[in-house]
Parts: sequence; structure tokens; C-alpha cells
Amino acid sequence: MNSHAVPSQERANAFVQELCDLIDTETIPVSVISPAQAASLGHEIADPVDGVAPSEAFVVESRHEIFIVDAGQQPLIRGLLLFHEVTHVLCPTDPAHGPAFVRAWLDLCRRSGLYELLADTFLEPALRAEGIAIAAEPSLLAKP
Repeated sequence: MNSHAVPSQERANAFVQELCDLIDTETIPVSVISPAQAASLGHEIADPVDGVAPSEAFVVESRHEIFIVDAGQQPLIRGLLLFHEVTHVLCPTDPAHGPAFVRAWLDLCRRSGLYELLADTFLEPALRAEGIAIAAEPSLLAKP
């Protein structure tokens, strides 16, 4: 599965702004930082696979901001990962990647064109096939 390639910080901010506008919420800033800066914020950097750095993004608890790690990967990030991080900002759950989070992430994806199609036809079935638990109750990010 693939999602939109996001090649720059400017495009990442525009992508997240479009998503915030879609769900009528305040802007979530996106900052592109180095691996060293990510480590200083407490983010553990993934090792490259076959010399290729993975797309990485994260949020810091209680900060209304998304950080993208620029380790020379191309593209800088993908749309699905930005949906994932927006979900962490708007709908924090405990545990962070538990069933309630997965439901909220899918609900958010379902609010946006192509990502609705991805969530319905690939993402949710693939997660279920992997044994990932998904909460039954719609989240606060579900379509009204």
C-alpha cells in the first residue's frame, strides 16, 4: 500500500492544514528536524533498512506539534503517517497504539477521499489480518 508522497516541510504543513480544515480543528504545526534533534526530544531513531532511512514522525506528549525526522529519506514522509500523527495530537489514547487509537486513526482516514478508500479496502482488513485489535466504538474523529 502506498499513500501520497510528501517531499517537503512546506507540503507537509499544507497536507496537515488541509486535514485540519477538513475536520474543523486548529492548525497543527509540522517541523522537520534532524535525527540529533529528534533524539534530544526523546525520540528513538529507527535503523536504516538496506541503507534506506524509513519515514519517521512523532509527537511529544502534551505538545500540539508534529515532528518529522529528516534522515535523508525520499520522500520526506507519507500521508498515512501524517494521518497517524494527527490522530495522536487530536485523540490521545492510553495505550498510545491500542485499539482506541487504531479506531481513531481509521475514523480520521475515512474523512478524506482516497484515504477513506485505503482505510476501507486495505488498511482495516490488513490490520485485522495481522491480529491488531480495533475498538468497536467510533472515536471523536469519526464522520459526524
